[in-house]
Amino acid sequence: MLTHLLQVLENCVESVPEKGIFFYDSDHLDHPAFISYHDLLRQAKERAQLLLNHHIVSPGEIVILHLETHIDYVTWFWSVLVASGVPVISTSLPTDPTVKTSHLEHLQKLLKTPKVLTTKRFSNEFTLFSTSDLFLVEELISSEHQSHVTASTTSTLYGNGGVSRDTYDLAFLMLTSGSTGFSKAVEQHHRQVIASSHSKMEMMDVTSEDIFFNWIDFDHVSAVAEIHIHAIVAQATQVHVAPTIALHDPLLWLKIIDHHAVSYTFSPNFFLAAVCRAVENASPRPALNLSKLRAVISGGEANVVSTGLAFNAAMRSLGAVQDVLVPAFGMTETCGGCSYNREFPDRETRLGLQFCSSGKTISALQIRITDETGKVLDADQEGNLEVSGPALVNRYFNDVDNTTKAFTQDGWFKTGDRGCIDAARNLTLSGRAKDMIKINGVNYFSHGLEAALEKARLDGLTPSYTAAFSTWPTGSDSEELVILFLPTSRALEDRNVLVHTIDRISETATLYCTKAPINVIPLPVEMLPKTSL
Repeated sequence: MLTHLLQVLENCVESVPEKGIFFYDSDHLDHPAFISYHDLLRQAKERAQLLLNHHIVSPGEIVILHLETHIDYVTWFWSVLVASGVPVISTSLPTDPTVKTSHLEHLQKLLKTPKVLTTKRFSNEFTLFSTSDLFLVEELISSEHQSHVTASTTSTLYGNGGVSRDTYDLAFLMLTSGSTGFSKAVEQHHRQVIASSHSKMEMMDVTSEDIFFNWIDFDHVSAVAEIHIHAIVAQATQVHVAPTIALHDPLLWLKIIDHHAVSYTFSPNFFLAAVCRAVENASPRPALNLSKLRAVISGGEANVVSTGLAFNAAMRSLGAVQDVLVPAFGMTETCGGCSYNREFPDRETRLGLQFCSSGKTISALQIRITDETGKVLDADQEGNLEVSGPALVNRYFNDVDNTTKAFTQDGWFKTGDRGCIDAARNLTLSGRAKDMIKINGVNYFSHGLEAALEKARLDGLTPSYTAAFSTWPTGSDSEELVILFLPTSRALEDRNVLVHTIDRISETATLYCTKAPINVIPLPVEMLPKTSL
């Protein structure tokens, strides 16, 4: 087995140089950009030389990528890898100025004063960073054209033997929620990512004839590991579409699947429901051929059985020859999907389940269920889900405290989820042990949102008496947010103050987790008991 991601890309170029990646964005709906794997490697080598020439990257140096399009993320991601740097895929920056400043200060410390590669549009967002650490891709590309850098000049680069191909080298970092409200940087190692991809291929019967399709932002593990790198390991063609396009028009998502004969893609439950509604409301019904579609991996949030059944029926009405939905479980720490339910809806129908099972685990990962004392439980007993194996993260970057808290003494990772494993080794999740809210597939800690509300210093909100949690109402396509708070005496005396406070709580929550709460409920102090100081 190959042991470095660049070996994987080089091997792909040697075997299928004509295959590559299609990129759709709002400016290229009719004529998507295409870059072959051969050209991707060539361009990565050329741009890696630029990064070295401008002293942006040295071996092992951290580079934050905060870019605008899939094609930019893909090309610069590989360019930093070729230059022996460590790309960090940035998440969207908070819109609240105070929260954004705290986030960037945290990244500077956590990532040890990293370099930032971004665009002119985003350059003003990084005023906290020294100008010597901030680089614009437009200026680098302009210098590339002026200097006529070519792949033949890259003799000092990784791809030409300049750097050791250590299988334990850190490949890249992905940012995820931290227990303090600040991001953790999840280390992704070459061997780990490759082992995960091969296990996914084995589990899902993936071949080089598959066509992969991604519409998720590149800062999500499903885009990077479940689709992009997985497709390169499989030596398969892949298609990427800007998220706004799919979210705005789910029927266009289906048309792209038809046009490219897509066989493998990913979608959270809320988007599956949106696709079902779009198909049901379409008049006339779209004339599509989805006969090649065989796997729609669905994770990031709980999968509702009724939504999955409706989605499968909608896909069959458009030419799918089988049930295509594959409910799954995965985390950034497990390189995305690590458990897949290829038998949906058999078990769900037989047992009358409301939420889908996550199926069986890939060969590069093992799972177990434990009680609060750490004792391993028997089949069908509910407890805490823990995982171990080659596809699992080793540690969080520069974060001993969170790393120590995340692992048991015998080296198993505590996922924070609760569930059970049946006698046939099918995993079914039942909830979360961690104080966490999951909104449209993204995790937020409850106390992080509560802290953001405290920092907002709202006139009608009594400090330290706020509670945030999620609920899944009957008929909903995703989890919803609920916030409880203790009004001040002024808010109780003046209804206008109370209404304004509720509106500001809703606005602050939306800024924090991109979704307005379904309910903001004022309660008396006796209904908000404290269990700790």
